[in-house]
Amino acid sequence: MPQMRSLLVLWATGRCNLRCRYCYAAGVSQEDMNFKTAKQAIDLMGEWPLTIQFAGGEPLLNVGLVEAVCEYAATRLRDVRFAIQTNGTLIDKKAVQLLKRFRIAVGVSLDGRPEVNDYLRGNSLETARGIKLLAEHGLATNLNAVVSDFNVGSLTGLVDMALYFGNIHGIGLDLLRKSGRAAAKPTAAEQGQQQPVGTGPATEAALRDALRLLYRYLRKVNSALNFALSHKIRVREFERARAAMNQAAALAASVPSAALAIAAAAPAAPTTAAVAAAPAAPTFLPAPAPEAILPSPSGQMLSRNYCYAALARSFVVLPNGGCCPCGSLALDENYQMGNVHSSVQPLALSCQCPKACVSCRYRAICPGGCPSRGLLNGGFDMLDCVMRKTAYQLIEKEKQEEQV
Repeated sequence: MPQMRSLLVLWATGRCNLRCRYCYAAGVSQEDMNFKTAKQAIDLMGEWPLTIQFAGGEPLLNVGLVEAVCEYAATRLRDVRFAIQTNGTLIDKKAVQLLKRFRIAVGVSLDGRPEVNDYLRGNSLETARGIKLLAEHGLATNLNAVVSDFNVGSLTGLVDMALYFGNIHGIGLDLLRKSGRAAAKPTAAEQGQQQPVGTGPATEAALRDALRLLYRYLRKVNSALNFALSHKIRVREFERARAAMNQAAALAASVPSAALAIAAAAPAAPTTAAVAAAPAAPTFLPAPAPEAILPSPSGQMLSRNYCYAALARSFVVLPNGGCCPCGSLALDENYQMGNVHSSVQPLALSCQCPKACVSCRYRAICPGGCPSRGLLNGGFDMLDCVMRKTAYQLIEKEKQEEQV
């Protein structure tokens, strides 16, 4: 039986050269991780297949660690993949050579067109320069955007940026989490003032409309440029919905009871095209196939197999060796798993789903809500439901049209 893959996120540094308005890492120690800590974390993972992702902070501020870890893990492990999530501003020729040498999948954080990204993250010009440098060296990347009240109405701008760069194969959408700066309490001078735009979540209606517009725009762009680009631009949320329905349909056709087949369906992880020098980026990391939302022993509905953290196969290691299942929970003492210099106890995260999930049309193929977002936001985030259900509805309609 094949061994299951685990995810090891090395928080290379707490330092960052940007100051995102909603940064969940704000408040984490600014220290750099040393190689001793990284090596200890890798050794604790044993011989299981492993994906090592470099994060932070801005991981390229500690590029020496990234190189040292890749050199060690490439010889130490039989099955290892590397990935990095970066703001792209520090990508230079030396970094490009490192990325190519170890086939490190690259994900770049970008929240939209320059005027949008400058407001939310800053320094869009340098991010664009870094992405263009990747393109010049034949490296593909994916964009990862945090969806907030500020950029929800301009998500099509991400497609425009993908077209501009030419080497963007995928776009991932992450809903804002109430952590770090997004959860910071106002100062005495700010008391009574409205929360700054960009640090709050989108409304359900705005998100639903934005996804529908993004889907229509994406289809139009991919159709118009079918022969101009060597690849289609893909949005992770739509790809996951499409993969889930494809597998459910295939399973339903192979057994007598279609209803039973769909209920048992476990959608496959999405795949994206990638150039030879770079596999899919972190936003498209191969993830455990999500199963149906199932009742817990208490009768409550829980999301299961949503991600590596839900399966107790995610290990986020901070510069001091502290470990937690998700980077969003790095500052929460209730979800610490130990320290790599002593011992680490795996922890599975779960999220209680609304009762409405029981009768949802897409229950069998939906993995439920993000566990850490639910924990941070005080319960199941209905924006998770809006995101997934809208994607399922759009892809279901697409498949119906294909059959006509």
